[in-house]
Amino acid sequence: MKKIFYLLMIISLASCCKDKTGKTEEGTKNPVVVDSNNINVSILIDLSDRIDPKTNPNPTMEYFQRDTEYIKAIEKGFLNHIKSKKIITYEDQMQVFFNPEPLDPKMNELTKELKVSFDKNTPRNYFDQVDKKYSELPTTIYQSAIKDGNYVGSDIWEFFKNKVKD
Repeated sequence: MKKIFYLLMIISLASCCKDKTGKTEEGTKNPVVVDSNNINVSILIDLSDRIDPKTNPNPTMEYFQRDTEYIKAIEKGFLNHIKSKKIITYEDQMQVFFNPEPLDPKMNELTKELKVSFDKNTPRNYFDQVDKKYSELPTTIYQSAIKDGNYVGSDIWEFFKNKVKD
């Protein structure tokens, strides 16, 4: 079976809800209302040789193009989720990472730009900035990996199992 179902990414959605309590002036505890709709999305990019259009051509759509479309779809769903909430309840984040990390520091800097967080102080124009980053940077990352020919990320399952334990 070719590269374990050609796994592009593993998405981990987890509630950011924490057990919080507050005290009134009388000293009694009252639960603080926390929005359980807060999400944390992590996208694991597979930059293994499966994305090489010469080694693994795909007549329908190249794997790296399909991957970037999946990432865009996740980003759109994430932003739509946040836009449907009240601003005061924002506590959501999304990030992209690799396993293993590429040796090229430029690639690691690009993934840092893809780590986004929303809280009650997030300005409205931040949505457009996030949309622009997620429309451009994943393609840049994939094209750079293909151009360099230095592929990484072939053992995603072990990495994911370790991340879930953390």
